[in-house]
Amino acid sequence: MPMGNALGKFSLKSTSINYSPTGGGTEIIDMNMEGTMEGPDGAATVLGTLTGEPNEDASGGNYNWIGREFAADGSTRVATGSGFFRATGAGKWALRGTISFSDGANAAVEGDLDLASRTLSGTACEWD
Repeated sequence: MPMGNALGKFSLKSTSINYSPTGGGTEIIDMNMEGTMEGPDGAATVLGTLTGEPNEDASGGNYNWIGREFAADGSTRVATGSGFFRATGAGKWALRGTISFSDGANAAVEGDLDLASRTLSGTACEWD
């Protein structure tokens, strides 16, 4: 199913990173993130945690997201999602997945994670 119109662009920065062993030779990585989501209705502040479980050489893996958007009008909504990531270069990964919002909206998500700048940026799109 192709992705449709962009619902918004997000730009997040990691504020902390925690590693936990899985017991299977890999680790769970929790990245606390903060930033903005710019959409047709304006900007929202985003706070959340991206949890990744990379494969042994960190060339790919799976992720989960949980966070909350805080809109300028005072409304908020929870966002949860999951997907996969793959290495695209030294210290860079592409993410692709889905996200569900507490107001019933759903979106496809694509993003780029950059280790050097500790940033995650991308686009949320509707499903066509």
